[in-house]
Amino acid sequence: MNTNPQHTGRLAPSIQLAPLASPSSISPFSVRHTLVALGAALTLLSPLAAHADGAPSGISTWTGAIVDEVRDVATQGASDLYVPLHTHHLRFAYTSEKIAQYNENPWGLGYGRVLSDGKNGSRMLYAMAFKDSHNDWSPMAGYGRIWNIANAGPVRFGLGYTVFLMSRSDTLGGVPFPGALPLAEIGVGRASVSTTYVPGGKGNGNVLFIFGRYTFGKPG
Repeated sequence: MNTNPQHTGRLAPSIQLAPLASPSSISPFSVRHTLVALGAALTLLSPLAAHADGAPSGISTWTGAIVDEVRDVATQGASDLYVPLHTHHLRFAYTSEKIAQYNENPWGLGYGRVLSDGKNGSRMLYAMAFKDSHNDWSPMAGYGRIWNIANAGPVRFGLGYTVFLMSRSDTLGGVPFPGALPLAEIGVGRASVSTTYVPGGKGNGNVLFIFGRYTFGKPG
């Protein structure tokens, strides 16, 4: 998927990933800055503050809530298999010539952990790598939250968000940086198909990234 609106065919500031930068090109300061930014985004976008009732406000509360959430999902959840399925560039935003240049088959694989909130939804940790629109390998890792909003028999429909870290060779010299995107999901039993949308303008962004997820065991 794409990420930088300054690069034609890449996703708006969020999802498409690229090969990881070499360790020598990543400064400790940049990595620390990126991790702090991701933590702040996760705290603002999810109801983690509920874990910190009665605790003093400040950075320590934020980081403590994040650590608790990650620990709960990782230790109490079940394993997930992620399979990237399709990268779709919305046709109104690109010329047919540009579409013909892009790879829309994001071959790849991922692993995650999922913790169910019962009928309300689920929380996820994941990491995956796939081929982006320019056929480069793209890694990402993050946190997702889905709320079930409707059911039709055994089929459930959910909406939520994901916050993540990604690395791109054409962005920040390959230094990992954070992003956040909406999620929509359709599921039956342990299997689901999800999509995230990267907004953008003419010739950038406006991409749907579609992936499958299968849960092994009971998700918490």
